[in-house]
Amino acid sequence: KPKRGELRVHGAYYPACRGKCLPVLSWMLQGLSINPPLDADHFSGTTHEPEIIYENEWFCVVCKPSGMLSVPGKGAAVSLQQWLSDKYGESMSARMAHRLDQDTSGLMIATFGQQSYKAMQTLFATRQVQKTYVADLAGNYKERGLPHRGQIDLPLSPDWLDRPRQRIDIEAGKPALTDYEFMGNTMEISRVIFRPHTGRTHQLRVHAASEIGLGIPIVGDRLYGRHAASPVERLHLHAHRMEFTFPLDGKHYIFESPVPF
Repeated sequence: KPKRGELRVHGAYYPACRGKCLPVLSWMLQGLSINPPLDADHFSGTTHEPEIIYENEWFCVVCKPSGMLSVPGKGAAVSLQQWLSDKYGESMSARMAHRLDQDTSGLMIATFGQQSYKAMQTLFATRQVQKTYVADLAGNYKERGLPHRGQIDLPLSPDWLDRPRQRIDIEAGKPALTDYEFMGNTMEISRVIFRPHTGRTHQLRVHAASEIGLGIPIVGDRLYGRHAASPVERLHLHAHRMEFTFPLDGKHYIFESPVPF
């Protein structure tokens, strides 16, 4: 059985944890023909370009494709931050106001200049940005007996021996709260809308997959899905809608992006 809080399913295959087994196995298996570790650069990637859907003097709204990093990582892959810097030039000081998982697609905000960045950071920190995500879950929510709508309140903390995975941590985790509403289902897939109140790393993915959450992982989830070793085309999670009032111009903004799956 998995340790308390970890998301593991009996009979499924998972990569070696990065904190203990992976360093030892990497040394033990030198010279053998093996598949590379499930690193981000090996497992993810995108051939799609980001799309700017709105811009003004304070910020721009861009749709990030699945497989693209929000900010620069350890590898050489181009991040959305770098892409925007190249597009607007250093004088605009384009800077991401928040992040999305590499595998998640959808709406993101980049600010121009320090004043705009601080204002947008305050909006996110005080939860004044209303975000809506659309996801497909790999199961029938009715067969599991889940209510049509509800709320998931499960604190999260990092799995320090296997970053970037997160785990349920009731005693010491940071609060993580998600509203959900199912929109429809087939025999194998359930379409759901998520409205997170907090922005923890992998919050929606863990809340969906955990047996004490919805108990149905998101389609294509390579970290928390039941078939993590199987190839998938992408994670079926999209930041669909964003709404906020920007303090520097007093205007109320609503942005939407079509669901690409």
